[in-house]
Amino acid sequence: MKLKRSLYRKSHPAGPTKGQDVIVVAHGLSKHPNTQFSKPPEGFDDVWNELKAEATERVQRAAGISATGNVGQATFDKIWPYVDDYRRLQYKRFEIPSPPEPPLVEPHQGFASLDESLWKAYSLGRRMGLSDLGTYNPASTLPSGAPSDHSVGPPAFAFDLGIEPDTGFQNPVGRAFFEAMVGSCGYVILGDRIWSQARASEGVRTYTGGGHLNHVHCSGNR
Repeated sequence: MKLKRSLYRKSHPAGPTKGQDVIVVAHGLSKHPNTQFSKPPEGFDDVWNELKAEATERVQRAAGISATGNVGQATFDKIWPYVDDYRRLQYKRFEIPSPPEPPLVEPHQGFASLDESLWKAYSLGRRMGLSDLGTYNPASTLPSGAPSDHSVGPPAFAFDLGIEPDTGFQNPVGRAFFEAMVGSCGYVILGDRIWSQARASEGVRTYTGGGHLNHVHCSGNR
């Protein structure tokens, strides 16, 4: 049976692993002759804790596998024969859960200053190390003089994130965020480059409006 994911103890950077697959492997461990590991009266929990890891170490030592207490494919192969049919069916039906979404970062002007559809994009940029240069600004205008997406609302339909040094599209972090926004917002500007949903077929193109050497501008879809 192919291992669906590795199981890690608490001391591992990715641990402790939690889920239905942990319970399945724990049942196999309890039947393995080298573990001295018994099912508790209340049943197994779904966390790869130290008791399970220590029992796994005994299996690994007996098999000549590095005794980490974590479960990779080689260790799983030694435990799987002791998993009963019911638990095998559970494992086959098990789906790896999606990782939790990272927490949102609140704009300096508050969540109410920015349309909810842009919260995740804003938070991504802040986690990448970009600084908050503003969301809602009623006086903000486009180069043409028309009101900008910063001036609608509140909440605004745009945010600006600062970069250092102010090298526009040549700034690696700013550029990485710009590229992450392509295809997922109304339009994004950095330095002399722009991408917009309205002209998506043209890809990233030259922007001549100026004023974006020190920040990324991102507008939402309306």
